[in-house]
Amino acid sequence: MRIKKPKIDWIQFDSWLEWEIYNHFKKWTIWDIVPELDWYKIISTSPPSFEILPGFTAWEKKFRALIYTPDFIIKKWRWPEIILEVKSAWSARKPDYRLRIKFFLYKYFNNIKFMELNQVSKKKYILTKY
Repeated sequence: MRIKKPKIDWIQFDSWLEWEIYNHFKKWTIWDIVPELDWYKIISTSPPSFEILPGFTAWEKKFRALIYTPDFIIKKWRWPEIILEVKSAWSARKPDYRLRIKFFLYKYFNNIKFMELNQVSKKKYILTKY
């Protein structure tokens, strides 16, 4: 059974958790659940993708590029933009996600700021800054 992806303001989200976080940013209530994100606002809900590993051909077989697309780009006043990744406790532990984030941070850690927002329970979130 497939879960229907939520849509609000003509934006298609990948999960209900992303939709919920977007709603909190939109209503200026994000600091109620994550006080560290006070005064931040969303700059982009469809940020650009980052190529982690280019595509290649080996043994006459084509391998696709490894791409990472973040959930949101947020910003606070004149501070630099920050990539925000929103994950549930279950999906944050998935090996493919952890590996992709490690490759992404390894390649782009000098050029970007990155935060990961993990939902531990229904009302508890942990913000990790890299």
